[in-house]
Amino acid sequence: MRSLVISHIDVFGEDPNGSIHAIKTLIYRLAEKSETTVYYCTRTEATPDPNGKIKVVSGNKKKLSKLQILLRTRLDNFLVRNFRLVFNSVFETLISFKKKRDGLEEFRNTHKINEFRRFLEDSESFDFIIVEYIHNAYLLDAFEDDNSITAIDMHDIMYRRAESFLSFGVAPALAISKKQELAILGRFDIVLAIQSNEARILRDQLDVTVLSVPRPQEVRTHLNDTLFKRSSDRLHCLFFASKAIFNGHALLWFIDNVWNDELELQYELVVAGSICDVLPKRVEKKARLIGRVASSDDAYSLADIVINPIKMGSGLKIKNLEAMAFGKPVITTSLGAEGITQEGGRGIWIADDSLCFRKLLMDLSDCPDEIERMGRLARDFVRECFNPTVCFSEFDAMMANVVEGRDR
Repeated sequence: MRSLVISHIDVFGEDPNGSIHAIKTLIYRLAEKSETTVYYCTRTEATPDPNGKIKVVSGNKKKLSKLQILLRTRLDNFLVRNFRLVFNSVFETLISFKKKRDGLEEFRNTHKINEFRRFLEDSESFDFIIVEYIHNAYLLDAFEDDNSITAIDMHDIMYRRAESFLSFGVAPALAISKKQELAILGRFDIVLAIQSNEARILRDQLDVTVLSVPRPQEVRTHLNDTLFKRSSDRLHCLFFASKAIFNGHALLWFIDNVWNDELELQYELVVAGSICDVLPKRVEKKARLIGRVASSDDAYSLADIVINPIKMGSGLKIKNLEAMAFGKPVITTSLGAEGITQEGGRGIWIADDSLCFRKLLMDLSDCPDEIERMGRLARDFVRECFNPTVCFSEFDAMMANVVEGRDR
């Protein structure tokens, strides 16, 4: 059996984050069931699979040079640091006027469709195809083999994500309506939801097969040595995130509405990850920024408690699960806990307003034993509920049916 995964993200080459983890774990699970190819619809050269299990194909032949990629990254970081995180509603509104935000039209790329069609013509047929993210769904226009089973890996319900962003005055990258999204999803045979609550929502709205496929986390019983050292005897409160707009929004909300002199006496606020590339200078006065890290160990070795005060978005917050897998208790919002508490989440506190967030932190500052206890509960919860067997149970059952059908 032959399978194809279509992605715009170089999962074997880019800095690890929640999205990359979600795609990579699914690809490797798929490779256990079938011969798997990953097709990258990008303008950068795709990185080969370091394990040599997956065939990797770069679709777009018009590549960007390393200098072009560097300049684009620097420009993006400059704009986010100086405009998006500080004046996000104005900045995003200006962008939304520039683009025609009508479903997937702004993402549709005739050149990429033609490149993908040529790839299909030059390849043997595929039995099973997964498209990563809804904004790549237009590539189905190049596909004419009715014998293949098609699936879309959602990551988020985008209309819910758009509504969440707009409620904070931030225009989403994809402003798609519920009607538009459901019409697109209806083109696929199978929809892969990232968590059980979103799977339930989609099952009520679609006539196609909807599977809940959360992504597993490797439980860590110890941390490796790290170059970073604790700078004080205070407890350490960690925010570990990418430079995505919702992460910057969350951290700035926390600093402006929760963090105060009283908390600063009890905790050091540590910020890690690519988010440090785009934060305004004023954050350096409130937090210790350690930037990008070589491995997650480097960040979590500094943490007593992990915070994720996320206010907008959807899907499953994989960085919460990662922290819990490292034995670190998490304080997050109801949004951040979605897909975790539905599974009976332990080792996680929910705080939706600044007073609740601050009170939790102050109460815990006098209870290091409680922090350790919750950390153990968090790790045990991930081990029990987010191991590969549990997470991929519905996916594995579906793949078994596909393989059986192909073998007849």
